[in-house]
Amino acid sequence: MKKSYILLIVAFFLIVCNGEDSILERHDLDLRVHFIDVGHGDCIFILTPNDTIEGNGECEGYRILIDAGKKGRGSEYVIPYLRNQGMEDGYTIDYVIATHSHEDHVGGMPEIYDTYQVNNTLDPGYHYTTNAYNDFYNKALNEPNSNFYFNLVESGLITGNGGELDLGSELQARILYTNPDDSSGINNTSIVLWIKYCDVSFLFMALSGSIKRIMTPVPLLYYRRKKSVYQEGVDLERTRRNAARFSKSFSDKRIMLRLVSLFNLCT
Repeated sequence: MKKSYILLIVAFFLIVCNGEDSILERHDLDLRVHFIDVGHGDCIFILTPNDTIEGNGECEGYRILIDAGKKGRGSEYVIPYLRNQGMEDGYTIDYVIATHSHEDHVGGMPEIYDTYQVNNTLDPGYHYTTNAYNDFYNKALNEPNSNFYFNLVESGLITGNGGELDLGSELQARILYTNPDDSSGINNTSIVLWIKYCDVSFLFMALSGSIKRIMTPVPLLYYRRKKSVYQEGVDLERTRRNAARFSKSFSDKRIMLRLVSLFNLCT
């Protein structure tokens, strides 16, 4: 087990940190996942395989940005990183995914729209009345030649939790969970994205909440989520997960292990 983790870390370092191979120069079949350090908050940049054959529905080289940290982090951290990878101003991001409406996830988004062309925006559909969220919402809503999927089910992007997202025929991609009507807290409206390529899969989530919620009703919620999609081929036990933030009072690692155990127990 330790050896496999080491190999994964080494592979991640070689793929992400090789500055000579820019985003636009790559002609390969790698799925690349960049975890961008924005301090408090999340930001993930995904590049799907690219065979340089446009429009065949396979290996299209999609660019996907999940969250962008707090206000100002887009211009301070995210955009410089993307430029360093070859993403010049005016280039296209195919999908921007705002997992939920808290500032540490959408605060840095406006600068992304100011710098790049965003073709599709995914939002769970909970309109949080803060300046940070309103700034993001207005940018996404008014982005030219772009689709804004506010509430993924009502907008018709998916039919329900576990719905497929078309990121190319070489990938399996599903929205495992989104619920804008969850009255228990904004964090629990979050979009959870699962992607599988060959034998490797990733679970991208930004769910959080108090330790009390995690230890009581959330395990049941997680059980329902997993049960609804597991029978359709989503194996969460063998999935890499980004380390979501759950509580300032407890170790993220301890809580993540707790949730991983819950997923495994529900198999």
